[in-house]
Amino acid sequence: MRIGILTFHASHNYGSMLQAFALQHYLKGMGHDVETINLRNDAQNDFYHYPLRPVKGKYKNFIKDILSPKWMYHECRKWRKYEAFLEKNLCLTNKVYKFWEEIEQDLDNLEYDSLITGGDQIWNVKCIDFDKSYFLPSQLPDIKKISYSPSFGNSLPRLSDEDKMFIKTHLADYNHISVREQSMKDYLSSEIDNRIDVVADPTLLLRAKDYDGLISEKPIIKGKYAYYYSPQGDLNLERLAFLIGEKYGLNVYTSFPHRYRNTGLKPVYDAGPSEFLNLVKNADLVIGRSYHLVVFSILFHKEFIALSGDKDKRMSNILSSLNLLERGSVNDNNLDRIPFKSIDYQIIDNIIDSNRQESQSYLKSILGCPQQTRIS
Repeated sequence: MRIGILTFHASHNYGSMLQAFALQHYLKGMGHDVETINLRNDAQNDFYHYPLRPVKGKYKNFIKDILSPKWMYHECRKWRKYEAFLEKNLCLTNKVYKFWEEIEQDLDNLEYDSLITGGDQIWNVKCIDFDKSYFLPSQLPDIKKISYSPSFGNSLPRLSDEDKMFIKTHLADYNHISVREQSMKDYLSSEIDNRIDVVADPTLLLRAKDYDGLISEKPIIKGKYAYYYSPQGDLNLERLAFLIGEKYGLNVYTSFPHRYRNTGLKPVYDAGPSEFLNLVKNADLVIGRSYHLVVFSILFHKEFIALSGDKDKRMSNILSSLNLLERGSVNDNNLDRIPFKSIDYQIIDNIIDSNRQESQSYLKSILGCPQQTRIS
């Protein structure tokens, strides 16, 4: 089967690119002909722009950046690593698309049997780089419409009546709908008649060993260390991460250092998705506020603490399913609770393996499996 994927593949965000890689890698392993549609709308191009390209409305920030040449140098190197990861590890359409109408016009030439939207927060209509394309907003009688593990993120309580109508209208003719969180299933089941399944995030379709080809054998950091990551800068969380590191007797490194503040975290510059995996895999402790940071900590059998994980539905969903919710409830007032007892990954692996098998079976049931040669 020839399959086109629409997802946040080009967002310069570790989790976004790695989940895009995972879904494509797994479907190719099933024997399908798969490519990711290279959609990059204007909002995404501006938000993840090349650092030396000024963006309208952000000229003051650009001037600050170019007055910090060392910082700019590292930012440019990081940007190039994201783009190199895409070029090397994803099969993309030759054409770059800016909006749905361009994709729709090319569908006859692309010759897809199925279009898959997912995963990540592509159905979070409040995302800066949201695009209606992720809902396949046209009648496509000759192409199966499928979603695999998309998320609303934390936008569900903030959906307007207009948002709800848009979602309801464009999902009504999907052939198969699966989502990442139970809360999404509950909401959609009340709005549309389609069957809704809950499946694992694309990154969990693969095992830890399936990511080895993306990671250099040599650890980026020598010796014992803790790794902190959050896609959003948060001074309080960075200070909390430093205190947690002290509790464990570890220096804390971050791949998102800041120019203008020092919270005690040690910087790792120029880290793209492959370097992110290296930093997680070789860490003695992982700390942060990121759904995919939690996922890869689990895959690599790491001790981890998910800051604000009890308040984020995406993280609390996976932590609760693994009976690890205490790992998401650390704050300034309860640091005496750590260090925690080590995680029993034999129990965790059994749960993850079961969810993985169910999700793989779901994909096989709706897509078929022409040749099972490289499936984990």
